[in-house]
Amino acid sequence: MKKTLFVFDIDGTITDSVTQHQSAFYESLEAFGIKTIDSNWGAYAHHTDSYIFKSNYEDYFGKQMRDVDLFQFESLILHHLSLKSSINEIRGASRFLELLSETGQAYCFATGSLKKPAINKLQQAKISINEGLLATANDNFSREDIVLNVIEKAKKLYQLDSFQKIVSFGDGIWDLKTAKNLNLSFVSIGNKSAHLLKEGADNHFNDFNTIQIDNFI
Repeated sequence: MKKTLFVFDIDGTITDSVTQHQSAFYESLEAFGIKTIDSNWGAYAHHTDSYIFKSNYEDYFGKQMRDVDLFQFESLILHHLSLKSSINEIRGASRFLELLSETGQAYCFATGSLKKPAINKLQQAKISINEGLLATANDNFSREDIVLNVIEKAKKLYQLDSFQKIVSFGDGIWDLKTAKNLNLSFVSIGNKSAHLLKEGADNHFNDFNTIQIDNFI
């Protein structure tokens, strides 16, 4: 029985794509016609593409964002990503995911990115996933709701009523805050994320090559 669920953020955690994503996001806001942009991403109530776009759209145009607007914006991000340098995995990520599969562990993905760009970044990094185990900013505005969404998806796919333990992997303070708000264990990933240990992360690793699965199950 799969007693532990591994939940992975994508940008900066599985794929080395933070710079490309932020650049494509900003350029897409401008291409949409939004000329006054608050680029202090950490100041938003929810650190997700859908919420940040919604906030800037409604502030600039003075009207409510529609589903069609978000769909168009998602396509713009996908286009601008295609103009960036290629995206690689965080070292050891694909092999770690393979090991989870080989050892019968449950895992899923929760990202503040919109779905099509998220899948594109994974494809560029040559990481194949089951889209049924992916929750994105298309589904919800808040990261907490995105994570709760994918946990429910994982329960259904793995045919379990609950998991004894859920471990969240991320690279940003918003990932840590989300895990804390949901009472999940949190592991920070990446050379730039060691400071999250001081903020309450349970563990930190520079990449996936040094992580032992047995430590979490």
